Amino acid sequence: MGGTEFMKTKRVGTVTAGISLILFGTVFLIYTITNSTQFLSYALSLWPCILIVLGFEIIISMKIKCDVERKVDFASLALMFMSIIFAYVCELVKIAITYQLN
Repeated sequence: MGGTEFMKTKRVGTVTAGISLILFGTVFLIYTITNSTQFLSYALSLWPCILIVLGFEIIISMKIKCDVERKVDFASLALMFMSIIFAYVCELVKIAITYQLN
């Protein structure tokens, strides 16, 4: 009647953020149990995979529903990248402590 139509909004990035948090948590759990710095540095070097998964999520969301407005979930993306930065800072601190003790 009123002529005003509301488009549904889909947040893109929340699935990628959830997967990333699960993976980072798993990596830190394995690191805590094994104390293997090689494993941690290898796992952290795979961070570009997060961008690849995010790209796939955007493409798939565009193919599934065309009548939905998409918004990038910046809070989820910020949380993912803060997790990456936190991981690298933890690794740098560990390296600094190791070199200081030697």
